[in-house]
Amino acid sequence: MIDDKPPRGVQDGEITLQIVTPPISSADRDSQHYRTWSSLNDKHIYFVLPQNREFLDEIEAALKIETYRRRSSSTRLAQSVLDIINSKVGELNSRYERSRSLLVTAMGDAEIYARGEKLDIRTRNPKERMEQALKGMVDLLYKNLNYIQDFISSVDELRQILSSTNKQTTLYEDMLNKQALEAVQDFIDRRSYQTEE
Repeated sequence: MIDDKPPRGVQDGEITLQIVTPPISSADRDSQHYRTWSSLNDKHIYFVLPQNREFLDEIEAALKIETYRRRSSSTRLAQSVLDIINSKVGELNSRYERSRSLLVTAMGDAEIYARGEKLDIRTRNPKERMEQALKGMVDLLYKNLNYIQDFISSVDELRQILSSTNKQTTLYEDMLNKQALEAVQDFIDRRSYQTEE
């Protein structure tokens, strides 16, 4: 999700990564503002880009060139106009590459907020920063995930277990996941006790 605009497509995940660009992250929105936002939306991670609008200006200029090129694509144009359009196409590619580079730098310098805290992620690589922020959020939301020691990694593996010739499949055969199974059983017991009351 970028700024306050709703995302395209179906968004049904439990964790949202929101990128806040310079026009939205104005001077009146300080660190405390984003801490409050992230505490109210406890499944959101906010990447607040620095106030440098340079990458946005590059994207805007590239889009203007692209729009002009599409509108002026007639074959009846004078040769001098066609030469100008062709030179602008070359400029367009360099603007896109520059805007990408500037955006990567901005993502590396972005402040990251989650669950009411400003995260201290030291790497400048945007992909690694997002992965670390998401990993931290998953660790907070799914506290017992580390109880699972032996994962089923494919659908075929699950089908094999379910279609085995054993007449009964017990989960306690595998002692690697004993702590996870106990946590699930405790959760089920608590829920069933609550519904009985």
